[in-house]
Amino acid sequence: MAGLGVLALWQPAHAAGVFVDVAGELAFLTAPQRRALYGRLVSSNGTETDASIYVLDARFPRRSYALIEIHLPYVVTTQETGLEYGLGDLLIRARARLYQSPKRILHLLCTFRTGSGTSRVFPYASQSNDLDFAIGYVDTLELFDLWASMGGAYVGRAPESQPEDELHGHFGHVGAGIGIRATSGVTVGLSLSVAFFEGGRSREIYLGTLDYQRSQWLALTFSAHVEGSKREERVSDSAVAAGIRVFY
Repeated sequence: MAGLGVLALWQPAHAAGVFVDVAGELAFLTAPQRRALYGRLVSSNGTETDASIYVLDARFPRRSYALIEIHLPYVVTTQETGLEYGLGDLLIRARARLYQSPKRILHLLCTFRTGSGTSRVFPYASQSNDLDFAIGYVDTLELFDLWASMGGAYVGRAPESQPEDELHGHFGHVGAGIGIRATSGVTVGLSLSVAFFEGGRSREIYLGTLDYQRSQWLALTFSAHVEGSKREERVSDSAVAAGIRVFY
């Protein structure tokens, strides 16, 4: 998935993990094997801190079975102490096809979080080198698509090297969803992603999406997510997004 986005989120102390672009991860799992750029405008209201993220993504197919995506965000946060801004973490996503039939496909997914962002905009920059592996499955039926994923992330920096309110540890995650082809070119999706952290902490993110394939070169996308986990473990309460995807 390729994107340009604006994002406002709330990050309470001791939240579980860092911000995860769930809509972007889903789009990458289900993406066609084509070069693309993607732009998004995402807005979310927080309780204590608002933030805006401008994300630039680019997607490149490698042969017929692999896809690579580069994700670079720029972050602006508004806090009681004033404005903070800087680059978020550069992400490199990779997808390799393990199995394919006419209607089903199984992928190996890998995401490398470089930790290159500034700590001033945590949780949009982790200050750690994280490596995430997952298995993703997509089933294409006559009127709708089903997808599921399962994996885990290894965080490359020890938690004791970070401030107490910026703990970011290893975690596992699962997700599942459905995409319904409502009319010609329009797909409506619903999904749930759950991440499990040490100490029994967890995060649940409910995501709704709407994609409109305007032509073979252009698509419009909309999404909204809410977190259903405990308040102290959320990274964001909710967010909405609109974007444009261009294939070339």
